[in-house]
Amino acid sequence: MKKHLFSILIFVTTLGAWGAAVAAPIVILGSTYTIYIAGLQSGVPINGQSIFDGTPEFSERAGLTLTSSEREQALGSGQSSITLTLSANGDLFPSASETGLLAIGFNGDGLDLQTLVALNEASINFYNASGTLLVSSGNLVGDVTNTNLWDGFFPDSASVFGIESVGGIGVTMITFDFLVTELATGAVPEPSTAFLGLIGLAAAFAARRRPRKITVSA
Repeated sequence: MKKHLFSILIFVTTLGAWGAAVAAPIVILGSTYTIYIAGLQSGVPINGQSIFDGTPEFSERAGLTLTSSEREQALGSGQSSITLTLSANGDLFPSASETGLLAIGFNGDGLDLQTLVALNEASINFYNASGTLLVSSGNLVGDVTNTNLWDGFFPDSASVFGIESVGGIGVTMITFDFLVTELATGAVPEPSTAFLGLIGLAAAFAARRRPRKITVSA
């Protein structure tokens, strides 16, 4: 797997001290967010809006039915995990070896957070219809803006991630997985080097290559 960071300048098809309290809920229940998805070769960009309420929502893309859902779980010690899931009834990236372009909040609608948090870990994971992990991005925190006072955008409001070699391998489900820590009021921690490198998942079948950052203008 190789990931890139893309700055896209084109229109989009729109469809210090750590807090010790239990963090959830972090995302405002009933608020909206958007998931951007496109294939670098196959195209078909969509910036679909969903409601953060745990209820599946449906949309259409290139003849496929897309299902989006989300969940948040308190982990204790001020930490919470947030997962956004996008699934389809067919291959989301049909062109062989193509790069998938993905983001949360591209062009303006990120997750709405009701407390100050630091983003500690963030990854995009790709699965087939059997639930087998095919590709993992590893930890993308190093390419996200404002991680020490996260604003809910991934990577930011004007960029998307490009994950290589996800095309033609049968990707039918994508998860965006975030680990956040609630901050004490007014506290902004120093960057933690422990979370700036890539963190691989334990599954031996997950494909990984050394990442690099690329900025492109379209």
